[in-house]
Amino acid sequence: MNDVSNWIESLLEKLFQEEEWQHHFLVEVVIRDRKIQVFLDSESGITIQECQKVSRYLEHYLDEDQRVVPNYNLEVSSPGLDRPFRIYRQYQKNIGRKLDVVLTSGKKMEGELLSVDESGFRMAVPHPDKRRKESVEMPLKYDQIKQAKVKISFS
Repeated sequence: MNDVSNWIESLLEKLFQEEEWQHHFLVEVVIRDRKIQVFLDSESGITIQECQKVSRYLEHYLDEDQRVVPNYNLEVSSPGLDRPFRIYRQYQKNIGRKLDVVLTSGKKMEGELLSVDESGFRMAVPHPDKRRKESVEMPLKYDQIKQAKVKISFS
C-alpha cells in the first residue's frame, strides 16, 4: 500500500504546482483496507469545494490504476483540529495559536506557538512559578515531540 500512498503524493505534488493550488499542501495519506484518506490544508484553510475538486482529480487516476483495490472509499478533507501535526507547514500555519504538546518523555504542556524553523519551534508557556503571571519562552526540537495539536478552546 505504500506504493499507492507515494503515487497519490506524487499526483498531488503535480496538482499543487498549478497556480490555483500553490498554497495547498498534503498533510497525510492514510490507507486501511479499502479506505483511502487524504488530508490536505492550505495557508488559509481548505474548503469543501476544494476537497471535492481534489477528490474528483484523484478518482480520475485511481479508477484507472490496477494498484488500487476495487470499490475503494476515498475521503479528502482537512486534517481538522483534533488531529496531531504531521508536517512542518502545519506548525508554520498555526503560529500564534495555543497548542497541546506531549513530549517523548510523556510530559504534557500547553502554550502559544511563537515561531518555527526547520529544527523546532518556540512556545510561550506558563511560568514554572505559578504565582507569576508572565509566560516564559521554551524552545523545543521536533524530535522531542510525540504529539502536537491545536488546543481547542470554547472561551
